Amino acid sequence: MYLYFTKFKSFCSLIDVIFDYNINRVSYAVRHVPQVRDDGWLFRMKQQLKELKVLQNDAEIARDRAKEELMNLEKTIYADRRARDIELQNVRRESDEKRQQQELFQRRIVRLSAFNMEI
Repeated sequence: MYLYFTKFKSFCSLIDVIFDYNINRVSYAVRHVPQVRDDGWLFRMKQQLKELKVLQNDAEIARDRAKEELMNLEKTIYADRRARDIELQNVRRESDEKRQQQELFQRRIVRLSAFNMEI
């Protein structure tokens, strides 16, 4: 009889453990999973999901437009920089030519003045 009592006691303790586990699982679900109390809640959640999808779509469109605008700005900046570099090269070339002409003119003056002094 004692043997049956111990088996029954262990069986009851096992049932208590299973029952406590199920109670804890259900209480966790009650605390962490929102309960659908009415159809209005579900409708509101679907509406909110639709609004969030629309916002996401708008944000993606705005992001793509911003990327395109940035690429266009970068292209114009690069083209402007290239034009300025070309203009700067032209100005430097002209200044070098004028400096060379000035040096040539100075050499001629020195030669002519040296020739005039000899005469």
